[in-house]
Parts: sequence; structure tokens; C-alpha cells
Amino acid sequence: MGDTTVFQSPVTDTRIAQPAPAHPGPVQPAPVHPAKSSPPVYVIDDESDVRRSLHFLLATIGLKSWPFASAQDFLDNFAGLEPGPVLLDIRMPAMGGLELMTVMRERGVKWPIIVMSAHGDIKVAVQAIKLGAIEFLEKPFGYEALDLSLRAAFAHLAHVNDRVAAGNAARAAFALLSPREADVINVLMRGMPNKTAAHVLDLSVRTVEMHRANALAKLQVKSIAEVIRLASAIEPDMSTIPQYHTQYA
Repeated sequence: MGDTTVFQSPVTDTRIAQPAPAHPGPVQPAPVHPAKSSPPVYVIDDESDVRRSLHFLLATIGLKSWPFASAQDFLDNFAGLEPGPVLLDIRMPAMGGLELMTVMRERGVKWPIIVMSAHGDIKVAVQAIKLGAIEFLEKPFGYEALDLSLRAAFAHLAHVNDRVAAGNAARAAFALLSPREADVINVLMRGMPNKTAAHVLDLSVRTVEMHRANALAKLQVKSIAEVIRLASAIEPDMSTIPQYHTQYA
């Protein structure tokens, strides 16, 4: 079960949602992610005090939050959620944080996860990092630690989104190739010269050159090396193009 003490504070109440300013003056925390379309931060903790405190703090820095009282509650609603950072408590009844991370990893979900725990267990922290957590926060944690973690989470999410967009664009480009163009490009990506590719595909060298030129034009690249880089946007270290048509993968 999670600990209800969430934030460090120099005053008596250790469960406040907003830290006291470090010096006098109307200092306001800068938004972690000021974009108007920023996704919510998902707070998964079985303690209602923790969920309320984090909700209040996130609101003060311009972020939406979506609380869940259990890992199963999060999974039950997962299909309707947009990708976003996850603040996840490790120790919860029924399904713990590590179990949820295992499920997410098995499903191929790469959302940034910030693990929270009242127990500074190095073994658990290592397990969480291996399962994909980008940060491990020990309760009670300060505002600055949370702020830095969320900034890293949004940067990670932006990187993942960029890769997904690049992958989708690459898939759309490869889908434009005819079956024969895909066959030719697939063989050429193995490092074969046009003459060898012609022999493998039982085509004339001129026909290979024609399909190569057409394929490069459709993919809007100028060389086979660029084709390989484009394919890697779909799958790292890809040595053949997606098998939309080709039988020579």
C-alpha cells in the first residue's frame, strides 16, 4: 500500500500539494509542459490523499491529471486513454506497480513511467528501470524532483510520438510501391548491384534500373542508403522493406 506522505515540506503538514516558495515573493512554478494540447498525467496510487495532492499540484503548474485507484482500474480504461506520463506507485493491493509495468511492456506500450515508492528499495528501483521506468521517486519527494521527472517524461513522450509519426509516414511511402518495385528495392537493400539483382529476379538490368528509379522517386529519396534509413523508421536495423508485396524479403 502506498504512503500518504507525498511531498517534502519545511512546514508541519507534510502532505501539502504545493511546496512553500524558497524565498519571499510571488514566485510561481513554471508549467512543465505549456502546450495547450498536452496529454494528462496519469496518477496510479491506491491512497486517495496521494491522488488528491498530486492532482492539486499538477493543476497549479498547468497540467491535467487523471487519477486511478488501482492498476486494474487503469488497465480497464486503457483503451480510451491517450499516451501520457504515468506516476505509478509500486506497492498497491492486488496488482503492484511492477506487475502493471510488465503488462504494459508485453503490450508494447512505451509511455513514460515515473515510479513512486515510500520504500527506497534499490532492487525494486533496478527492476522498475529495467521494465522501462524513466525515474524512481522516493516518497516524500520535493517539487523540484517531480518537476524534473515530468520534464523528462514529456521529452520522452515527444520523442516516441516523433518516431511513431516517422514510422507511419515511412509505411505510407512504401505502400506506394508496386509489387515489382518492392521486389527490386528489397534485393538492392541487401547491397547487391543492379546486375546481380537482375539475375536474382530474372529480369534485365535495364528493367531493374527502371524499377529502381521509379521506387526512389515514389519514396522521395536519391539512394538505396536513404531507403534503408527510411525503412529503419519503421523497424530499427531493418534490412528489407515491409512485406506489402514482395516475395523476396
